[in-house]
Amino acid sequence: MQLLSFFSALLMEHAFAQTPPVVVCTGLAGCGGSLDNVLFTGALPALIGILGNVAGAAAVIFIAVAGVQMMLAFGDEAKITSSKWAVIYALIGLMVALTSQVVIAFVVTEDYGQGFTQNFLFGGALPSVIRIIVTLFNVVLVLTIMFAGYRMTIAGGKGDEYKKCLGIVRWSLTGAVITNAAHALVNALLAMNF
Repeated sequence: MQLLSFFSALLMEHAFAQTPPVVVCTGLAGCGGSLDNVLFTGALPALIGILGNVAGAAAVIFIAVAGVQMMLAFGDEAKITSSKWAVIYALIGLMVALTSQVVIAFVVTEDYGQGFTQNFLFGGALPSVIRIIVTLFNVVLVLTIMFAGYRMTIAGGKGDEYKKCLGIVRWSLTGAVITNAAHALVNALLAMNF
């Protein structure tokens, strides 16, 4: 029994003397020397760029087809109205595609608090989360104002519709002022270093 213990002790020392295998972990946050996120910095922008090009090409094709339909409508109001809506929907789709590229550009440039090792919550994570939320609210503000402008454009001189759109713009701007004031207040409180 002692002989078996002796040989197992020799084997254990020999096993611990080996060097650990090399672990390749590039592209993961906190692994290796880089904090790059391969999905957000490489794949997602490329995919959104391709989809944006496809959306742009589709919008041009649909607008061209609608233009041909308008020419061939020969005064038929139903066909002309249908063609107008086809152009409007194509332009809205193009605006959504362009807006998605702006949102992706924001997501790619955000650090999400990865570079902060000291005071992670108040020094890195919380300000990053607040900045992301405020930026998303501001994107919603822009989209809301774009929607109100679109509704104003197609209101056709109807006073009630125009007043509703002015209300949308007024309350959107009020919400934006409140949100950004809250952001400034939180930044001031975090700067006090409790």
